[in-house]
Amino acid sequence: MRKRAIRVLSFLTAVVLLTGCGLKEKTQEIIEQVENKEEVSYAIDRARYKEYAKVLDDIIDDNEWPDGTNVSEEWNPYFGQDNFAICDIDMDGAEELLVEITNTCVAGMIIQVFDYDAKADEVVEQYCGFPGVEFYDNGILYEPWSHNQGGAEIHPFEVYRYNEQDDSYESVTSIETQAAYDEWEEKEMKNARSIYIPWESIWEPNVERIEHLSKVEGAIKPTRINTQQKITQFDINGNEKRDRIEIRMDEQDDFFNEPGYGSKWSVLINDKVVISISAEGGAWLDVYFYQVSPRRTYLSIEQGGCYDGVVLDMDLYQFQDGELIEQLDCYKTVTDNSDGAYPEARVSYLTKDKLQVEAISELKATAGIKWYMDYEYNKKTGKWEMTSEEFPIVEWFYNNDSKHRCTATLSFDVYKSYDSNELAFKVRVGEKVYLDSIRYYNGKTYFKARNEQGQEGWFVDPEDFGVEVNGDWIYGYFEETQFTR
Repeated sequence: MRKRAIRVLSFLTAVVLLTGCGLKEKTQEIIEQVENKEEVSYAIDRARYKEYAKVLDDIIDDNEWPDGTNVSEEWNPYFGQDNFAICDIDMDGAEELLVEITNTCVAGMIIQVFDYDAKADEVVEQYCGFPGVEFYDNGILYEPWSHNQGGAEIHPFEVYRYNEQDDSYESVTSIETQAAYDEWEEKEMKNARSIYIPWESIWEPNVERIEHLSKVEGAIKPTRINTQQKITQFDINGNEKRDRIEIRMDEQDDFFNEPGYGSKWSVLINDKVVISISAEGGAWLDVYFYQVSPRRTYLSIEQGGCYDGVVLDMDLYQFQDGELIEQLDCYKTVTDNSDGAYPEARVSYLTKDKLQVEAISELKATAGIKWYMDYEYNKKTGKWEMTSEEFPIVEWFYNNDSKHRCTATLSFDVYKSYDSNELAFKVRVGEKVYLDSIRYYNGKTYFKARNEQGQEGWFVDPEDFGVEVNGDWIYGYFEETQFTR
């Protein structure tokens, strides 16, 4: 801090000597330049993300590539077993879409790389090959052969090089012997680094997140940090040097005994453990990296699993001065105020000054429901502060297509305020109401309801899932409510 103050003071002294007038305006301008230096946003290309989401949607919904050909996905048609990634794989400053299909016979396995042509507003194929490709920061890629057909001493692979002029990869050579490999490595690859690919499953929630980001002005790209890898592509310290980040499973869970499911985890930055997580009963761990500016980066850490119900947690951290500092416990905000089942919380989007958290729970009046909590970044405190106490409801789950219009199966009272006993209106069996938003108050969740006459008010999520009426048990308040249990 002292060095920075000296630099600013020297600059201001020079201004006084050189200008002699307009000092107040000039001083303010210089201060603003210094204070805003870190606010260089690493926002996504929204048009690019919109088109990439369309490609993934077509794969899931229609089993088609962008050119209309069929995606060969034969073993249980479930794309969650296949992967996609969005990253700058050719190092041209723009992100590409990678799609890898392996949930099929060997002949149908494929990896495709797509780029976005902004002038034509369309997605174009940049490369197509066999999965297992490795990309390097010098523009080279290695593509393994599907089989070692000739019994070569090493598994053969093709070498391609990125052609910047054509924005495509062109074949360079085939390598089938150890000697040829060693010679090539020494000549062309001595200083090359493998590019980290943040693979994610091709399933609807991940694709919906890409679609959502394409609609948000200034959204920062979330980069998934895969486990059991040391990744060196990011400047987390803000010192313009690459840092090493690793998500390490220290103990695999014995009960489920599945890959990616552990009972102890560590997050390491530059080989130092910055956080350790113990998960009784086992959990998976998802970590997303957000680079807002050269001097401000965040890690979103989500854990979840199944053991006596769903165990989920989600916290937002910032890495500062060699320490991982908690910024928000998003999951606790939900569980402290919402007495529902299967609660979840995750980052919906993050910009340099706005954060939206997506909360999900199976509440007792409505069953599965999703709402958004919004925060703003306070530059003075360096903290995220909630901007509203009323959160919009965005979705009901479990085949509920009511669009927030609900038919009552129970009679209940709606009050003029969440903290009031003054009646606004009564809802009777068979009447319809609209649910627009929820609110936390005194550790409970309240719904904002609107009837067809336009009257508005609030009612609290009940304490019990079921109510006995004339010998019958009714679960939830509405016909559209459908619980998983």
